[in-house]
Amino acid sequence: MCLPSSPNPESHITGEGELELCLPSPQNGRGAGGEGKDLSQNWDAPVSQHLGFRMPSGRTHDRITMYALPLVAGVTFWQTRSSNATLLVAGGFIFGGLMFGPDLDIYSVQFQRWGLLRWIWLPYQKSLRHRSFLSHGPIIGTIGRILYLGCLLAIVAIFVLAIAQRLWNLSFNWQDLGGTVGRSLVQYNTEYIALFLGLELGAMSHSLSDWGGSAYKRFKKQGVRGLLPSGKIKKRKVRGGGRRARGKK
Repeated sequence: MCLPSSPNPESHITGEGELELCLPSPQNGRGAGGEGKDLSQNWDAPVSQHLGFRMPSGRTHDRITMYALPLVAGVTFWQTRSSNATLLVAGGFIFGGLMFGPDLDIYSVQFQRWGLLRWIWLPYQKSLRHRSFLSHGPIIGTIGRILYLGCLLAIVAIFVLAIAQRLWNLSFNWQDLGGTVGRSLVQYNTEYIALFLGLELGAMSHSLSDWGGSAYKRFKKQGVRGLLPSGKIKKRKVRGGGRRARGKK
C-alpha cells in the first residue's frame, strides 16, 4: 500500500503484475524532490513521469466526464424520447464521474469532494486494494458502492427513526415501512435502472481512461504483444552437475 507519510517514492508490484509508485500524500503539498509543487489537484502526475507516460489526472477525468455528458444525454433522449429518463441518466453520469467513481478507494479528488462526509468512505478504502476489480470492475464496482452507501444510509435512517419514535411518540410500523420501500423499487424500477445506468457510465468513463493509459504504456514498450494477455511461465531448473555425476557412475 502507499503510505502517505512516506518521504520518498517507493514502488511495489500489484496483484495484476504492474509496477506502482507510492508518492507522498497530496496533503504534504510537495513532490518527492521537494520542489514545492502542488499535488492537490494533479497529484498522480509524478507517477506517470516515473513510468514514462502520463496517467489521466483528476482534472483530466473531470474533463472527460463533462465533454462526454452531451453525448450521453443526446443518445439517451434519442433512444428513450423521455426527458425524465434523460435527466436521470445524465445526473447519474455526472455524479458517478465526479463523486461516485472507482477512485473512492484512495485519497482522490472524488473522495475529497464529499467534504465533511468523506470519512464514510474510509472503511471502503481500507477493505479494497486500489484498482481492484471490486472497485474498478464493470457493473460490480458500481453495485458495490451502491450497496455500501445504501447500507450506511439504512443504518442512519433506522437510528433516526428509532430516536424520533422514542422522543416524539411517532407511530409507525417497521413492517409497513419495509413494504413501502419494496413497492417503491417495483413501481419506479425504470427510473432506478436509468439512474444506475448513468452511474455506471460515469464510473466506466473513469476506468476506461485509466485502462487506456496502461494499455498505451504497454504498447509503447512491447508493441502489440503488450496488449495481449500474458501468463507466467515457470522454468524447471536443471542441475548439470548432478547429471554428470550420474553419467560417470
